[in-house]
Amino acid sequence: MPVSCRLRLLLAQLNVERAKSGQPAISLRRIAQESGIAQSVLVLLHTERR
Repeated sequence: MPVSCRLRLLLAQLNVERAKSGQPAISLRRIAQESGIAQSVLVLLHTERR
């Protein structure tokens, strides 16, 4: 069963808001480090590969 993910959209929206307030962008690497989710998994979700 394919998994649908809005990670790309959510990350873009978050980073636009952060840019407006002068904060640095959030990266997939940072999300991986802080969440404990493997970066490769986040990359696959971000690129919407199945």
